Amino acid sequence: MKRLLQILLLTVVFASCQNHGAKQADLSSADSVLVDSLFKYYKEESSQYIFMYQTTSPKHKEYLDSALYLVEEAIEKGYSKYSFFELRKLGILAEMEEYDKAVKYVYSLKNIEFAQGYPYLKIIRHRCEAMRCHAQNDKEGEVLHLKKIIAIIKDYIEKNKKDIIAFLHSDDLKVLLRGNYMLAIGSYCHYCMLLYGEEGATKRLIEFSSEMSENAKKCFMFPPDEDDLKGFYGY
Repeated sequence: MKRLLQILLLTVVFASCQNHGAKQADLSSADSVLVDSLFKYYKEESSQYIFMYQTTSPKHKEYLDSALYLVEEAIEKGYSKYSFFELRKLGILAEMEEYDKAVKYVYSLKNIEFAQGYPYLKIIRHRCEAMRCHAQNDKEGEVLHLKKIIAIIKDYIEKNKKDIIAFLHSDDLKVLLRGNYMLAIGSYCHYCMLLYGEEGATKRLIEFSSEMSENAKKCFMFPPDEDDLKGFYGY
């Protein structure tokens, strides 16, 4: 895989997400310092197993099994923050090519939000569906779900167009990479290029690309990897 599962570490961007997977009873009774420490432990331990899987040849599935076990335990015990482990679980299942399980799990999730009003959960549900169709060589189904993703994000952008245009004018990378609209614009450009190809997407995106600063173009206007739909990277 060209992309690494560690890309999911970028889910720290979801600082405004709600933690839907934790058991409230556990969190209310545990000391916050202890919970932070356990979050760090499970994050580092699962990352280590993922790293070992990626850097060994031939690949040892047992490393992913171990990472998945830790991630599921962290979710069960209420140590997930900002939905980090829930999203990491999707990444691991995709790396295992367990797309049916990924689809089933993403539909079991109830409440993940990147920013107020952003339909993140709807988008990643269609993402997982598209991944499964891609693995099954179901091109019609893949295109259907990609079009649904684009329509969902487009609707969000239209509702926030004035603020998003102002966001795209910024040349400050700290703003572009952390702003509330980063995921919306990044995902919209990404899925347009995935569905229509770089040339076709460039024509469709002219309304927004014409408003982008040079740094914004560098952040958002680039084609995805050929194997993009083989994995889940948090968007």
